Amino acid sequence: MTNFRTLATLLLALVSALACSQTEASADALAPPTPAMPSHWRVISDINFAAADIRPVSANLGAKVSALRNTTYDAGGRTVKLNTIVAANSGDADSIMRALGKMKTEQWFLRRGLLIYEFVGSNDAIPELHKGRDLLIAHSR
Repeated sequence: MTNFRTLATLLLALVSALACSQTEASADALAPPTPAMPSHWRVISDINFAAADIRPVSANLGAKVSALRNTTYDAGGRTVKLNTIVAANSGDADSIMRALGKMKTEQWFLRRGLLIYEFVGSNDAIPELHKGRDLLIAHSR
């Protein structure tokens, strides 16, 4: 379990570090869509990663990631992050889901075709994370 937590921490650190290196949406990678979230959530930052910055994430997940977006929200005073991952193909999406499953419980990530949504937040943000995930599920039916 320690190895999975270490991997999860490293992945989050990598995405955060890459986010800091990006100042605005990059034109060289197609921006994956960010779904509608609860109306009281306010976007703090929205980063579409350049293809070169996605390679280390692909390596960590053991699958080809075609596009990656990190959106940070203020959700009623709590910080919530939504990573939107686009897998290159269905097999890669399966691999990404398995990798995420080794890092966290399934309630915090959701797959819709080649799109994978990963919710990230501290324990005090759990009620807000549920609201975002529930809304995403409701809109994808």
